[in-house]
Amino acid sequence: MCHFITATLPKDADLKKSQEIFKQHHLRFEQIENQSVREHLEKGDIYILTTQGMCDCGTVLASQNRDDYALDEISFQKATDAAIKKLKAKGWSDAKILRWQKETELNDERNKMEKEKSHEYLTTRADDWANFIKNLLNSKSTKRIGILVHEYSSGIENRIKILRKETISIKKLTPKFLVEMSEDVIYDFIL
Repeated sequence: MCHFITATLPKDADLKKSQEIFKQHHLRFEQIENQSVREHLEKGDIYILTTQGMCDCGTVLASQNRDDYALDEISFQKATDAAIKKLKAKGWSDAKILRWQKETELNDERNKMEKEKSHEYLTTRADDWANFIKNLLNSKSTKRIGILVHEYSSGIENRIKILRKETISIKKLTPKFLVEMSEDVIYDFIL
């Protein structure tokens, strides 16, 4: 399974100028087709693969929502309580359990700090995407650009389920927004 980032442009976009801006930002500009995506686009919209390499795995776009295994405080406490019961059943002493618990809490704290650093790093890297979108819209080569992130289990032409389409003003476009956006949603960015 691989992530791919695709884009949409309206039929009246200046494709030559748009393609130049894609290239300046090291993005591919290859027109593609996908019927399930087409159903969510306006008539005549152009659908574009932006992927330069083999895939976009590891992309910063929509990356914050991929970490769905993180435990919240209540879940962490329940898991810890259950583990302590098991350790007691195995015959561990209170002192040994206390050491294990402190070590577990330190590891959890370290993981939280690493996640915060990762989020900051991803937000910084998302600047490139924010600059690309702003440059494209400010160039007047198009009045909007749609961005879609999807993890494909097979080819990019296969049917996928689009959750919704959202229109976002460029004023709300921040690296943080790009990191926190959702997969399978077409985000139409406008001036």
